[in-house]
Amino acid sequence: MLLKRLSFGIRSAKYRTSQYIRTIWYRVVRIPAGQLAWLLWDSSDLLSDKVLSRRNGIRVLGDLTLVEVRPGSIQDFVLDNDVERKFLIWSGDWDHRVRPIQEHYRYEPMVDLWRHRDQVEQSKSYRDMIHRIDNNQPLSRINKGILIDTPAKARKHLEKELEIFYSLETEGYNPELADDELNVAIARDGSMVKANGGRKRLIAAQILDLPSIPVRIAYIHKDWLARHQTGNLGRSEALKLAVSKAKALAADTNKA
Repeated sequence: MLLKRLSFGIRSAKYRTSQYIRTIWYRVVRIPAGQLAWLLWDSSDLLSDKVLSRRNGIRVLGDLTLVEVRPGSIQDFVLDNDVERKFLIWSGDWDHRVRPIQEHYRYEPMVDLWRHRDQVEQSKSYRDMIHRIDNNQPLSRINKGILIDTPAKARKHLEKELEIFYSLETEGYNPELADDELNVAIARDGSMVKANGGRKRLIAAQILDLPSIPVRIAYIHKDWLARHQTGNLGRSEALKLAVSKAKALAADTNKA
């Protein structure tokens, strides 16, 4: 187990270093380049949608991409292989391959954990982590700096997971406590589908049956955008209209 801890420490240090370099690169190069790409894309129909990054799109569109929804109204999620996290506009049939949230690999463990919130040692997640520890294969999450190699760490990890539920239940969604946003993608019919980022919090909100939760429109299907590229609208104006119409559609769904 000592070798596992040493290996984990080395990999964690490498990950933190790469993230630091990535952050500098993004601020110095990617942001200015993204702003230029947006201007060029908006002024020419010949430029590919691939020049628009998700981050720059959210930066330009701002609060237009934020919307309050009933958690249960988001019923499906995008398959991991279909997520193009770098790009704002997606083409293809990814929205025809979506699956119900209840089939996501995180869903049942979170239902089970909430059911055993008073005795986390009885949850399947705890038993699975203990099994991994006994077989010298402790659960590790490099991006989170987590190595679960003792029963005490397993309990602490699950108690930390439960804080998501308790926070949502008592305070609602607080973006300052979240590692990332609850990203959604707009399908070709304008409906919202869960994408990467914040899946556990959305699932927790559904389990708790919260009345509303804020999500970020981070991706949009090219066909939904194309439906709004009419008349004399420029590409960026059509994009803003497409996002606005998707928000209005979500509002109507929440009323139903």
